[in-house]
Amino acid sequence: MHIYIIYKSLTGNTKKMAFEIKKGIEKAGGKAIITSNTSIVPQKGDLFFVGSGVYLNFLHPSIKKILFKNNWSGVKLALFSSCAFNSGAKHMRSIEKEMRKKGAIILGTLCLRTSGILRFFALGRLSRNLFRAPAFGEKITNRAFGKRVKISSKKTRIHGYLKQAL
Repeated sequence: MHIYIIYKSLTGNTKKMAFEIKKGIEKAGGKAIITSNTSIVPQKGDLFFVGSGVYLNFLHPSIKKILFKNNWSGVKLALFSSCAFNSGAKHMRSIEKEMRKKGAIILGTLCLRTSGILRFFALGRLSRNLFRAPAFGEKITNRAFGKRVKISSKKTRIHGYLKQAL
């Protein structure tokens, strides 16, 4: 099984998320190929993390193309995005429904909101929520490989993801 992280980022936030997700995949024992090349064709049994910023309720056109022009039947898929408003998460849920109709096995979605006054100009910061990206990568990789994660008393739950206790 191959693990691919495909992303497009106009402001750099989604790129940061992609590299943080890769850290989580490596922590789970996987090796990911990270790229912004959207010409990769999905194969049954592969695991894909596909991410884009949500710009005024739209995904990057090349990410939309890879999602809707390819056959995703039997392919394990996780979606991630960065957005300035809550409507980005709603948009990702609608994309998730469409991908399920195309036969993709959706393992999870992650939408991180940017913060700061510049988020209105698509230049917000992800620093507050970025810790969730590696946990997402680890969780999805474990789920894809059917691994059970040992519960540790040193960890606490935050919004469904694990974060090391300070």
